[in-house]
Amino acid sequence: MAKQTALLDSGATENFISFRTWKQLGIGQQELNEPIMVHNIDSTENRKGKITHYCWLRVLYNGKQKLQRFFLTSLGKDRMILRYPFLQEFNPQIDWTEGELKGGTVVLQSTKFRYLKRVFRQAEEALK
Repeated sequence: MAKQTALLDSGATENFISFRTWKQLGIGQQELNEPIMVHNIDSTENRKGKITHYCWLRVLYNGKQKLQRFFLTSLGKDRMILRYPFLQEFNPQIDWTEGELKGGTVVLQSTKFRYLKRVFRQAEEALK
C-alpha cells in the first residue's frame, strides 16, 4: 500500500493514470479497439500521443466501491486524475475553496489482471 496524490478534475469524461504509476502498481492493461487522441489542459497534444491502453482499479470512497477504468497516458507531475466517472459514481462533497475532498480518503486497489478478466468483461459490457 502506498499513498499517492490524485488530481480531481470535473472537466473531462474519463479517469487517467500515468504510465509511471501504472508500472509501479504492476497491474495488467487492456488494449483499446480504437486509439483515443488526448490533449493536455493547455490544448497541446499529449507527448505520448494517442491513448492505446487502459487498466481497471477498484475505487473505494466513503463506504462505497466500484470498479473503474483508468486510461494510461503521460500526466507530467501528476500520478492519477479522477474525473467524471468518479464524480458521478461517488458524488463526493468537495470544498473547492480549500481544494479538499470531504468524507474520507479515496482508496484505489489493484489486483493482478489475469485474476479479474471475467470481472473486466462484465464491466466493459456495462459501459456499452
